[in-house]
Amino acid sequence: MKSFPILALLALALLLPIVSCGQSEGDGKSAGDDAVAQDLTPEGLADAIMSTYRDAISDVVTLTDGLPDGQSIFDDAVALKEKYVQKFAALGKQKEQMSEADRAAIDSKLRMGMNSYYSDPTFKAYMEATNSYISTHRELQKILADFNVITQYADFELLRKQLPDEAKRLGV
Repeated sequence: MKSFPILALLALALLLPIVSCGQSEGDGKSAGDDAVAQDLTPEGLADAIMSTYRDAISDVVTLTDGLPDGQSIFDDAVALKEKYVQKFAALGKQKEQMSEADRAAIDSKLRMGMNSYYSDPTFKAYMEATNSYISTHRELQKILADFNVITQYADFELLRKQLPDEAKRLGV
């Protein structure tokens, strides 16, 4: 079969980016660090959502460390929110494809995880920073407060009810 080598090369060319996606690039980070894991179990998806939430809150704490002038970090806060909106939406696409029972199991695990996280020092620092901008930069405070409920972007049913314009923007 003369076309076999061509098909093999084509298959290799298509698989190479997928295989190399997780390989190290020398800075200690893999090429897929910002990628969202695919084909997770319900438990794995709940863990990924919770982990992403913790990362988002931690990033807000880092951004607001020392309580810089609100205007100086506003654009970074907006970009950070969009970065996490996209991550949660990607996780939500996986959740949307699961059975109702699996989605309920994810929601239950997330409720437990969130309830325990609210006493975490990082979450407390996030709340303090967010509240500190109420009187000095209300628009920033609103963006930062959105992180508290940003997991709704991983729950399309909730997103459609609470933020229909955002659901439409994201195509969900």
